[in-house]
Amino acid sequence: MQNHCQRLLCLLCINFLLFAGIANAQTICIAEIATNNLNVRAAPSADAEVVTQLNEGQQIVATLLNDGWAMTYADNNVPVYFSAEFINVVSEIVTTGPDLLNLITE
Repeated sequence: MQNHCQRLLCLLCINFLLFAGIANAQTICIAEIATNNLNVRAAPSADAEVVTQLNEGQQIVATLLNDGWAMTYADNNVPVYFSAEFINVVSEIVTTGPDLLNLITE
């Protein structure tokens, strides 16, 4: 129940910022990992350092980027990247800017 309340509060805050004209357009979603051992990288490149891995079935909040990559934040609030090819979008939260994703995951 607490997770649902937190998500609802985040959505309300994001909608307020959108209608206030503060945000840029990008899609933030809840994504489910569709493969085991998905490499999470320090930059949106197949050559970038692998910082961790995600497993099939895990759900995370992510920003979909235009170049086939997705971004989320690691535990230390550092942006990390993974291929959007290996995720399923469970639900689109909002279309907004990447800085708001940091607020959601803090």
